[in-house]
Amino acid sequence: MRCSGSMFKRLIAMGDAASQLLQVTVCPHRDRPPNANESLSGRSHRESWWTEPVIDALFFWQRNPEHCERAYWKDVERAENTVREAKGKKVGRH
Repeated sequence: MRCSGSMFKRLIAMGDAASQLLQVTVCPHRDRPPNANESLSGRSHRESWWTEPVIDALFFWQRNPEHCERAYWKDVERAENTVREAKGKKVGRH
């Protein structure tokens, strides 16, 4: 069975959501509230946690071995897109 492009994107989004849920529920949040929009991989890279090389090893099959760093930059990109969309909607707001 082959996945269509939209189905593959949906599966990736489901993996992102699972990673975000895991990051919010399991990881420590000492000084600030948890960021529900940050993946476990991205936070592992940003915080330089011991989990980063472990997670990178789990994704050994990807062409680029730095999974956590790429996840971090993908989190940043999604945040920037959200801000850009919000600014575009703000124009018509009262």
